[in-house]
Amino acid sequence: MRFVTRTLAGLGAAAVLAAGAAATAAPANAATAAGAKSATTAWGAYFSADGKAKAAGAYQVSFDKVKVGHWKTWYTWDKKCWHHDGKKFCKPVKKPHKKWVWKWVTVKNYTVHSTLWNFKWQPATWKQRCAWETFKVRHTNGKVTYHSFNNCHKGSKHFTFHAENVDRIWVDVARGNPHRPLTHHSGWRPVV
Repeated sequence: MRFVTRTLAGLGAAAVLAAGAAATAAPANAATAAGAKSATTAWGAYFSADGKAKAAGAYQVSFDKVKVGHWKTWYTWDKKCWHHDGKKFCKPVKKPHKKWVWKWVTVKNYTVHSTLWNFKWQPATWKQRCAWETFKVRHTNGKVTYHSFNNCHKGSKHFTFHAENVDRIWVDVARGNPHRPLTHHSGWRPVV
């Protein structure tokens, strides 16, 4: 009887320890997931004005810590003295000091995936027809960059680009030749 009681007590204690370990493991997994990329968010589908080009895709957001350096300048007052005709003259002078300092900043990075379809294509001739998508990326500091991709072949083509410190992203789907988009612009449509 004592053997059965000890066995049941041991199993009960093991169950309590297992439940406690599972409860403490859940927050640890949540903490590692917070540093990972966010879930994929879909955007589109957007068409050119004539409906012969289509763009759709998804984006992911990640927050990374980056070490950024800059010059820190501060001023102190110093006394500058000189002698003239046997008299001593002094005046306060502002003296600059510089030091290179590091600062940790959180950077919001976007990875944009896109699929571009060309519904009206023509073999490589002098009048080749292509589908174009142009991404307009506005950064948090106000700077604007553009990323353009084309598909001059039948079917779809996949593209990916990365952008840091992003405030907004738009896409314009158009038709054109292999060198640039020319006509049937969709206008700037929101991605982010």
